[in-house]
Amino acid sequence: MWYSTINSRAFGRWIASHAAILLGSFCGEDSLKAAEDYLDRSERVNGWKTRKAFESFYDDKRASVVEILEAGHQIALGTVVSSMGHIVTKASEFGEALEVRDHTGKRFVPSSIRVDASNDLAVIQIDGAEWQPLSWASPSKVDMGMWVISPHEDETQIRVGVISTLPREVTRKPGALGIKFSRFFRRQPSIPEDETSQGLRGARIDEVVDGSAADQAGLKAGDRITRVNERDVEASGDVIEAIQKYEAGEVITLTFQRGEESLVAKATLGFFDATFPDADLNITLSGDISKRRTGFQEILQHDMPLPPKAMGGPLMNLQGELVGINISRFDRVATLALPLKLVQDFLEMDPDFPSLP
Repeated sequence: MWYSTINSRAFGRWIASHAAILLGSFCGEDSLKAAEDYLDRSERVNGWKTRKAFESFYDDKRASVVEILEAGHQIALGTVVSSMGHIVTKASEFGEALEVRDHTGKRFVPSSIRVDASNDLAVIQIDGAEWQPLSWASPSKVDMGMWVISPHEDETQIRVGVISTLPREVTRKPGALGIKFSRFFRRQPSIPEDETSQGLRGARIDEVVDGSAADQAGLKAGDRITRVNERDVEASGDVIEAIQKYEAGEVITLTFQRGEESLVAKATLGFFDATFPDADLNITLSGDISKRRTGFQEILQHDMPLPPKAMGGPLMNLQGELVGINISRFDRVATLALPLKLVQDFLEMDPDFPSLP
């Protein structure tokens, strides 16, 4: 059995901690405190002793995990899926000036990149690379509650967890312009007479978020938006309703007034959570989240709070088989992974892609 190779003391204490925490839910805080007092931090779910107990499942898989670099800095991980140098990773984290660094430290320049924007997936090919791909698990081996392991952003370390929900769709949030209104109006409120006499109309911007789509398009506090694409807008509610029809990455045309001038600007909408990171502080209590967290046809959710730089890395079972590709640090306690069927469908759109391992 797989658990015969695990350090029995570390594994036993891991089980004890979870049992005591579950009991604490029913028996009160005393039981929970007893579990915390009993377990050193190193022996909790992702303490170093627990990770050490599971390392043997990952040691010989490290060569199948690479780092994705942009301007010399790591931005994601990649998972080797063919012996001909094909790597899958998360698409929305990178631009164009990419390098790939393997487990030996050697760097490579991609020969081609193909993107599936609908699932935020990219396939990078490295000509001449000789890496061993991971074996793929049968879909029948993937179920809620099963143990899984993944590399951390430092691909030499692992994290341990379980798949926590049945496969499900995560609908996409609309794109974000990055403006704030002091008040929300569904209809244009009465404009003071001194402003009416100046011919002012539209929804007045009270704040522009630094680095947002609006900021990059040149909008400023005090500007009044009068049109979004072909739709005339008068109130803040009109602007919000108009923008919600578009997704991150789409370009919209804004007509606005600045003083007596009527100006036009194009804005490329950003991701909502990246534009407004303070919208839900509970989400970020345990670290950064991914820029894109939503809009996936189907996902596997697990309880390893991996950092965004670990996205693109493999989600594996305890046989070291690939069960998914980590695609989004979703919130404080959850990470999302694409199931292999979605990955396989995208890979097989390329007629030159070799047979899957």
